[in-house]
Amino acid sequence: MSYFKDVKEGEDIMSDAKKILISEDIEGTGIDQLRAKYEVTADPMMWKDPVKLEEAIRGVEALFVRNQTLVTEPLLVKADRLRVIARAGVGYDNIDIEAASKAGVVVCYSPDENAVSVAEHVFALLLALARKIPGADQSVKDGRWERKKYHGIELWGKVLGILGLGKIGFRVALRARAFGMRILAHDSYLSRSHVHVTESGAVMAPLDQLLS
Repeated sequence: MSYFKDVKEGEDIMSDAKKILISEDIEGTGIDQLRAKYEVTADPMMWKDPVKLEEAIRGVEALFVRNQTLVTEPLLVKADRLRVIARAGVGYDNIDIEAASKAGVVVCYSPDENAVSVAEHVFALLLALARKIPGADQSVKDGRWERKKYHGIELWGKVLGILGLGKIGFRVALRARAFGMRILAHDSYLSRSHVHVTESGAVMAPLDQLLS
């Protein structure tokens, strides 16, 4: 039986838990609310010290991680009271799901939490590269005005290749359409009739074709 799940809004799987361990840099209003209700131990660099992590996890009922803490079977053996592993973000490659399930530990994550921020960041970087902003910025700071060197290109009419048209890729595609870009996407899990494909206007293609 797998205990991996996406916790629904309003669901409290820690109603009678008391101790929470945060082994990475996770902050915000949600953590502030937890501090008001539970005993929270937070060390953003603990993931770098496996021995310290093994010692700290004893007696803890919930572990909060991002993608750097390696939650392995040996660590779970040390977690004598652990009930919940909460992953702040998408993906759980750093968590041994099978070992957690055997130990009766629920693994939950927040797939939608940062999708908009990441999609916007993609365009921040895309525009910075297209308009050669990093180099132009440094050039001006150095007292030069090299207009021709940092002319840049327009996104309009360009083809954007997206690997994976999931929660983030779909949002990137929608923003790209607003810039007048054409979308070429590859996703092994989505059919051509999936809403992410039809609503984004993406043309699905084999990986080799997309990369070419």
